[in-house]
This record gives sequence, C-alpha cells and structure tokens, in this order.
Amino acid sequence: MSTDEPTKPKKPPMKDMLQHGVESMRQLMQPAAFRIAAPDESERKPCASNADDPTPASTEEQLNTALKTIAAVATAVWRAKNKLDAKADAELPDELRNLPRHIQSAWDALEAGKIQVDDPTGRRYVPGMAVNTLTIQPLEGITFEVIHETIKPSVYFNDVLIQRADVIIARPTDETSQDAVGDDDSREPDSGDHEAPEQKGTNADGPDND
Repeated sequence: MSTDEPTKPKKPPMKDMLQHGVESMRQLMQPAAFRIAAPDESERKPCASNADDPTPASTEEQLNTALKTIAAVATAVWRAKNKLDAKADAELPDELRNLPRHIQSAWDALEAGKIQVDDPTGRRYVPGMAVNTLTIQPLEGITFEVIHETIKPSVYFNDVLIQRADVIIARPTDETSQDAVGDDDSREPDSGDHEAPEQKGTNADGPDND
C-alpha cells in the first residue's frame, strides 16, 4: 500500500513575484487598447537560473531590488507626466485621448503608496546637496549656481531617499561674476574676522528640500 502524500505546489520565488507585480503595474499604465493580457499561470515556466540557483537572494537584496524598481517606475511616470502638457494633450490622436488620465492615475497611485517624486529644478545649488551633478555649464543672467535641469528626479519612499536626482548645474558667466565683484569693490573693506553662516541643506546625507 502506497503511503506517498500528494506534493504541495511550490510558491514562486519572491523576485518572480516582484517582477510579476512590476509587469502588471506597467500594463496598467498603458491605454486599455495597448495592454497585453497576463499569461495563464499554468503556462508559466520556472526560470532556468532560478531552478539551478540553490541559494535564493537575501531579503535585503530583494528589498533593494524592489526599491530600485519603484524608483524606476516613479521616474518613468514623472517623465511621461512632464511630456504631456495642455498643448500636447490637445494634439493626441483619438486612440490616445485617455493616456493623460492613465498617467495621472499612476501618479496618484505612487502618492497613495507614500512615494514622493522631487524635481529640484530652479533651486539654488549648494555643495553637499544629495544630487548627482552630471555637468556644470555657464549661464548668463544669474549670480549664483542653480539647478538648471533635472534629468532624473529624487525619489522618496516614506520620506526616505531611495534615488538621488541627476542634475545639470548652471553657474554665472565670467562677465556676471566680474560685475558682481565690481559692485563689491564700492563697499567698505571687511575685516574678515567673522565666520560664514552655516548653510542649511548642505548635508550629503539628504537633499535640500526647501
């Protein structure tokens, strides 16, 4: 008499579940006419790398991967939202009329999940800010360094920074700097004994959110 018990189905690895969740989110961001139906679970096959890997990723690695995925999705929604202004909305073909609404829904879902996207464009740049400076270029009409353009925004999850912004910094031109120096020459000489005031938001551990 056989005593074999029926084997229980194995749960998919956590990273497969996260990947499935990301794929579902990406499909929800698309117009209904362009969404790809999810495959039948019975048709899913285990990935060869997962089957051969006896040591699954640690919980910390899975969390880091999930946070990077969240930041990437938030960045994509931010870029799409910036592309669609009122003029662009009016020029969309009929089959894409609902696209702005879907993008806004994705944006609202991120905010509901305590994911904040911060675009620092236009803020004064202070050395030590939690941003990645891609390049610095001269710009006329300014007297101090500013964040001229944001290529990738900062992303926070529960007020914790999970992605630093990639930015382009603008600095005053030589002419503007000389004009500023010329204006200072007319002032009384400074003894130089006082200390410079402490700059707020210069800690490298976090961005300047003022």
